[in-house]
Amino acid sequence: MTKTKTSTETQLVLDFKEGDLNALPYLVERWHKRFCDKAYWITKDAEVSKDIAQETWKVIMAKIGQLQDANKFGVWSLRIVCSKSFDWLRKKQRHQSQLKDYQKDQTTIGIESVDDYEIKRNELMKAITSLSLDKQHVIRLFYLEEYSLKEMSKILQVSTGTVKSRLFHAREKLKTLINIKKDH
Repeated sequence: MTKTKTSTETQLVLDFKEGDLNALPYLVERWHKRFCDKAYWITKDAEVSKDIAQETWKVIMAKIGQLQDANKFGVWSLRIVCSKSFDWLRKKQRHQSQLKDYQKDQTTIGIESVDDYEIKRNELMKAITSLSLDKQHVIRLFYLEEYSLKEMSKILQVSTGTVKSRLFHAREKLKTLINIKKDH
């Protein structure tokens, strides 16, 4: 981002913090699509991602006074998006778990006429989804979103050491899961 764009954005955040509601539409114009994209990346549901973005704006409007450094608006607001998205995933996972308790028969979709790459990719994705949510998040943030450990620490609101540990354990679990599948 250029210095002018950054300073303009910072000024918009400061104006909004001071109660200038005219700054809000400009912030929404600059950030709403990013919120939707981030929420979609996590939830994989377009409608849910729009809802999460709206909920994020409600939180921002209610808590903008707590933001101490206007230059950190992006990290702060994206952390809200991530938190809301992860909350939605946990809620969805609980719901799916309850459904599985009521369903006895599970059908699996066979992968036919898919090349080896797709088979391996599907196995990897299945292995990733079998990880705990904490491990899934660090894998996705690190490998797909390409966040640094420090950025992940801020987004997940945990220490960098915790992020490193989760990433290490996630990798080890994936190695184990993939090796088990190869043996069968």
